[in-house]
Amino acid sequence: MFLVVRQGRLAEYSFWTLLLLFSFLVLLAVTVGRGARGIDQALVSRYTTYSILGVVGLYAMLAKLRSESKSRLTAILFGTLLIVVALTMPVAYAGGVKVGLSTEATGEKAAAVLATYESQPDSQLTSLNHNPQLVKKRAPILQKLDYNVFSEFGP
Repeated sequence: MFLVVRQGRLAEYSFWTLLLLFSFLVLLAVTVGRGARGIDQALVSRYTTYSILGVVGLYAMLAKLRSESKSRLTAILFGTLLIVVALTMPVAYAGGVKVGLSTEATGEKAAAVLATYESQPDSQLTSLNHNPQLVKKRAPILQKLDYNVFSEFGP
């Protein structure tokens, strides 16, 4: 941002600047809003989409600056960003796979409970909704419409 402002090209980079600002403000609001529930909730991964927008904005600004000027500072900043992204990708990917497998297992368990809701005790139905009576009320609707776990997939 400093380089863009210093070169007097803020209008030319307005989209990327606003993307960075949007990303920062959303993440700030989420962190403050969820911060009251503890640091674990403030940094929940479901909000990474907004931080990725910031990285994309920063990347685009630095790439454009790098292509238009051969400044040593721009090269260092752009290179640093590329190195940080390259080093964090394997960690983020591995974490995503782990979370994905956990989500899959949780979903399969929930599907099994829902498919057999009529014979499940209320304690098991609370894994689907905190109100087991609501599950018992709505599951027949899904079953009648062949939705969700009640539909047939394949021959």
